[in-house]
Amino acid sequence: MAKLESKFITKIKKEMNQKLQKEIAKENEKLQKIRDNLLNDILLQSFNNEKVENEFLTFLDKFSLSNSKKYYKELKEAYL
Repeated sequence: MAKLESKFITKIKKEMNQKLQKEIAKENEKLQKIRDNLLNDILLQSFNNEKVENEFLTFLDKFSLSNSKKYYKELKEAYL
């Protein structure tokens, strides 16, 4: 009987984990869209506002995103 209970519990855990993974994926997708929208807004503002640009570049430095900093400068040149 204990073996059967253990199998049942294992199946329940597996199903719960699958559902949780689906929910996590949905939430991650929502968060990624929010992040993308915020990043777009910041980029557009930074092209026209030196203070925003400096803060954004500081943010990139803080997280050691030197390639992103380079891409930003290329994007700004193309935008202007």
